[in-house]
Amino acid sequence: MGKSKHVQIEIEDNPFGRGTYAWVYYGRIINPQVILNNYGKRISDVVVKINKDQKEDELEISNEIKVLEEFNKLPIYEREGIIELYLHGQTINPEEDQKIISENIQKKENKDKILYKKVLILEYGGVDLRRKIEQIRENFYEEEIWFLIQKTLLAVKDMHRLIMHLDLKPDNMVYTSNDLIKIIDFGSGQFIQNEDEENENNKLANYCKLLRKQYTTQVYRGPENNIVCDDEESGEARDKTGENKVKFYFLLFILYLQKIIT
Repeated sequence: MGKSKHVQIEIEDNPFGRGTYAWVYYGRIINPQVILNNYGKRISDVVVKINKDQKEDELEISNEIKVLEEFNKLPIYEREGIIELYLHGQTINPEEDQKIISENIQKKENKDKILYKKVLILEYGGVDLRRKIEQIRENFYEEEIWFLIQKTLLAVKDMHRLIMHLDLKPDNMVYTSNDLIKIIDFGSGQFIQNEDEENENNKLANYCKLLRKQYTTQVYRGPENNIVCDDEESGEARDKTGENKVKFYFLLFILYLQKIIT
């Protein structure tokens, strides 16, 4: 991984997540090389994300790398609610990629054309928020509801320092062992442009444009992910304040529904 770093990782046979543009596996670092997290602790358990298609899905996984690298530049206390990116690079053996991606998933015509896959080595956060709520539903007290709301809003606050997520839902938030909620899966994330600075990114969350390829979950899409540019040119700046507020209230509503339904 990187220019001179080769990291051997043992991954489980089957992915635990099958996203739109990537497979996600549990993994364990097996080589003697020491990799440390933000707090200087040696890591072994990781999440491995591998893009599906070399051409079509590389843009989304590259966007996730860009987003997480920008978060890594912030002080730790400003990104506690963001999953940590340890390393990124590519697989080194195309034949191994065929083992990673089962034959029944591959299209026959592409079976012999597997190229190097982009790989993200991410922090293992824990169970996603939806499953966490299901686990404690029988003993879900008001104090716990407010605790989850507080931790969720803190994570969203960290996220909005740089981006809008565009696919924020309980499945894309994980509940960690130290009682934090962290946001994951930034393939659709778009940078927020500050009013007083020029942003060179070509995907800006506060700009009017039509997203022609949706990697987001329709039922959870915020209004900024379905912008209709009525009487506006694509690329024209829009006010982003209301969109942030919508996301906060929508998260509260999701958590509330998880409590009262069933």
